[in-house]
Amino acid sequence: MRGLALIHAAGTHPLLVPKVRQHLTRLASHLLAFMFFKLDASAYPMAVAINQRLQALPAFAASHPLQQPDAPR
Repeated sequence: MRGLALIHAAGTHPLLVPKVRQHLTRLASHLLAFMFFKLDASAYPMAVAINQRLQALPAFAASHPLQQPDAPR
């Protein structure tokens, strides 16, 4: 919940934006590793829920490493 509060605060406080972006990028990369190595992420339901909401955003989904032109198919 604290992380979601920071995301909300980032919209109004310019100093928090880089930190929030950094944390969201790390979260997404960790969950990408879980998916890539076929690990069970069910122990982290909040992280999975946040990642699902992030992937619903077009800009975030387009920046996914597997959506890049040089990504392995």
